[in-house]
Amino acid sequence: MYDGLVGANLVNPEENLLRAVDAVWVPAKSEALIPVTVPFRHGSGLSIIKPSITLSGKYLALARSIVTPKRNRTVCKVLNPTNAGVFLKRRTVLASIQKISINSVTVVDDNWNNTQDNTEKSVSLEGQLESISQKGIKLEKNSLKDEEYRQLVGLIYQNIDLFATGMKDLVGTDIVKHEFDTGNARPIRKRTYRQSPQMMSRWWLRLHL
Repeated sequence: MYDGLVGANLVNPEENLLRAVDAVWVPAKSEALIPVTVPFRHGSGLSIIKPSITLSGKYLALARSIVTPKRNRTVCKVLNPTNAGVFLKRRTVLASIQKISINSVTVVDDNWNNTQDNTEKSVSLEGQLESISQKGIKLEKNSLKDEEYRQLVGLIYQNIDLFATGMKDLVGTDIVKHEFDTGNARPIRKRTYRQSPQMMSRWWLRLHL
């Protein structure tokens, strides 16, 4: 953060962490469904699984997914894209889990293609590409078939409002609010300082993997 001048611990101790039930070997270039334990305090109900930042150090990727835990258990889908197998010890932290509302879930049904067709009838392919290019996105057809390219352009055009061209488009959110209870502690002011090469390499891995 701040050009390597400041480091912050992004792990929240209040998070509900998901840990591997047993030791697991994830072979090279493969994916695995790993059973995990859910903290009792989380309970059941519709929830979303988010990958733990510690997975980057193991060169693993974990898919975000919506689940409903049962008997304090669920599964995580883990991908090992490397050429070497990875061993995970029992109770290794893989992800965190958070409850969500059903109203926050968008359902994609089989009528998506019909919606896309209607969009394309009202706006030509050239018009869609023009709008996309204004966002700084250049789409090359390359080896895509005509139908595949049309679907790709239509998908990005329908979600063009998700792409930001500057800070003015990143207005923030009021969905999640954080509170930091510091008690009666007085503010602490320290001068910025550079991180050690070892810490810089860890931050580089977290940002680029």
